[in-house]
Amino acid sequence: MRLQIDISIKPKHFFNLFNNCFFRKQLINWYCELKLREYRGLFRGNVELSSLDQVDRRYSYHKKLLKAYDEEHAGLFPGPWKVDEALCIKFCEDTKKDLSDVLNSTQNLDVKQMLRALNATIEFEGKLDKRFAYRVSYIFVVCFFSSKYILIYIIFIYLFI
Repeated sequence: MRLQIDISIKPKHFFNLFNNCFFRKQLINWYCELKLREYRGLFRGNVELSSLDQVDRRYSYHKKLLKAYDEEHAGLFPGPWKVDEALCIKFCEDTKKDLSDVLNSTQNLDVKQMLRALNATIEFEGKLDKRFAYRVSYIFVVCFFSSKYILIYIIFIYLFI
């Protein structure tokens, strides 16, 4: 008598394994960490690039990152996993932390520089909103200005515009 073991995986079982919530989250997190490693090294390790006047370069990097995802990796992940959205969220969290650190360590802030950074951030958030508005139920906020800087900005707008 010969013993046979069926080791084939039926498609529905494979899909259940592949779609497992824990596995999915781990894979998405790993992918995002891998893709953002260079970004963190570039902008956290370089005093010149981490400054407030270089915020446009951060957002240009994000644009390049999403373009690479769309062209090379989007087909690797199922659409409902929203990997591009997770990548953007992690990017925003990193950018918020980095720019908050820059603002907290800066003694004298240049108002023009701060307004340029704020405008660039609002433009960036608008682009994210256009891309994800149809499927995201919350607002992406990079908002790196602490409450005292927002108050200064509101007063500036009220007095001069």
